Amino acid sequence: MTTQAAGSAGRSFVNPRAGLVRLYDWVRSNLLVTAITLVLLWVVGVPIISVVNLSFRSGSVAFPGGATLDNYRQAFANPQFAPAVRNTLIYAAVVTVISLALATLFAWLVERTDMPGRNIAWILMLLPLAMPGMLDSMAWILMLSKHIGILNISTRWVAGEFGGHVTDGPFNIYSLPGMIFIESLRGCSTLFLMMVAAFRMMDPSLEEAAAISGGKTLRVLRKVTLPMALPALLAAAMYAFVGNLDSVETPLLIGIPAGIFLLPTLIWFTAAQSGNYALSGAYTVLFIAVTIVMVVIYYRVVLRKVGRFTSITGKAYRPRRLQLGRWRWAALGVFILYFLLTIGAPVLVLIWASLLPAYVVPSMNALHHLTLANYHELIHTP
Repeated sequence: MTTQAAGSAGRSFVNPRAGLVRLYDWVRSNLLVTAITLVLLWVVGVPIISVVNLSFRSGSVAFPGGATLDNYRQAFANPQFAPAVRNTLIYAAVVTVISLALATLFAWLVERTDMPGRNIAWILMLLPLAMPGMLDSMAWILMLSKHIGILNISTRWVAGEFGGHVTDGPFNIYSLPGMIFIESLRGCSTLFLMMVAAFRMMDPSLEEAAAISGGKTLRVLRKVTLPMALPALLAAAMYAFVGNLDSVETPLLIGIPAGIFLLPTLIWFTAAQSGNYALSGAYTVLFIAVTIVMVVIYYRVVLRKVGRFTSITGKAYRPRRLQLGRWRWAALGVFILYFLLTIGAPVLVLIWASLLPAYVVPSMNALHHLTLANYHELIHTP
């Protein structure tokens, strides 16, 4: 009896050294996973821990004090905090809806219709990725500023020709709708790539069966195509929403002059202008909490239910293209219009501004002021 009990106790005893050996063997056989994990912990984990620690400290970054909740009290008591959160959620949600709707339309036209010039359309959709957000916002300021905006001046001139009398505006880029407009155009390209992959891998036989059963094009699109693309739509929407939450270029250039704060610009303003990094850290922790909630929702809504939308295809898979008829060239025109709004007009405005000693609205008289002095100074600046 005593011997058996001792044997049982010996077998139930866990040897720490054996556990370390198993861990060492696992690390050796998964070196790549281990390396990636360590890099992510360093790149993501260390900054987050530093910000969280700073948010609960008094004093400054150089001379931190003891633990305190004063930073969070100040954050919630700040009258700009609640409007900033509200503006951020509105901005991120509306930009996500508009940009995803445009991206889905563009991807559907490229992959599921007989639109001409699909290769050209691909190029026109990818070019905006090369346009920095800061330059894009600067260009739209020059085009839609209330007083000197080219489009505003042109609109007032046209209204005057028809007997109207408009002295200001009518468009105002320094507003929340103005910020949403710019970011919605910029956010299409990445979502376009995500939706193109979804439409390309979709089984066309279900759409064909619906069409043979008498379903109209719009009904098939609404009842069959979009439901099959639902996982991709949800994934793209969550990706876009989280990305739009921390958008900073457009809110910084357009929102702050208009007195419209979003949470990222409130964080920046608190740290850069007032130097209160602890309070900025408290805002950042709240921002991280919102992001974590979005990731959890994405996991529960998308990843856990993706199997419900799986279809099995055979080797004879071939994308089904809808005949657009007389609307074929109009569809390509939509891509050209998008290119003009995202690249064409902004680049031309920036080139015009770069050739002037001080910005003036394009006109025949302004041609006499064109100069290469800015480029000369750029080349010779150390």
